[in-house]
Amino acid sequence: MKNAGLNVSEKFGIREAVMDAGLRLTGPRLAIFRILLEEGLHPSAEDVYRLLAPELPSLSRDTVYRTLATFEEAGLIRKFPSGEGVFRYDARMVPHHHFICSRCLKIVDVSMSETGSVRIPESLQSLGFVETVRMEFQGVCLSCQSSGKDVSPFRRVRPTRVPEPHQGENR
Repeated sequence: MKNAGLNVSEKFGIREAVMDAGLRLTGPRLAIFRILLEEGLHPSAEDVYRLLAPELPSLSRDTVYRTLATFEEAGLIRKFPSGEGVFRYDARMVPHHHFICSRCLKIVDVSMSETGSVRIPESLQSLGFVETVRMEFQGVCLSCQSSGKDVSPFRRVRPTRVPEPHQGENR
């Protein structure tokens, strides 16, 4: 049964959400779903594996990847590309957007009510039917701003000085 955009973590417990999706309840599935529901996490498959490996030494990477694909197919989670070239997973199924820090790559949920509704351009009608809209805000988080690092959007690049050739070298 497809989850119709409900926030599974609020409507059900983890066990009920997995069973309601018609999936068999296993220890690894419960552990993986628990990681996905942790506040503020938008883990990659490798993150999920790394977080659970100490707790479940028999857990394989293959199991993590297959379980995430199963959860996505069942509508329990969403998979989205990150700026790092890997996919991240989100169990918060209510419509929302993301703020991504360009320095530390932290991902924070931004509610739809804060961003308002998105108007679909009419020109898209000639291309097809829009099923979903994903908005991503990029910037520098407060933690990175307070770290004292250069947070200007355009860092100055110093021109490199071309060294003078040694005597006898041709240019």
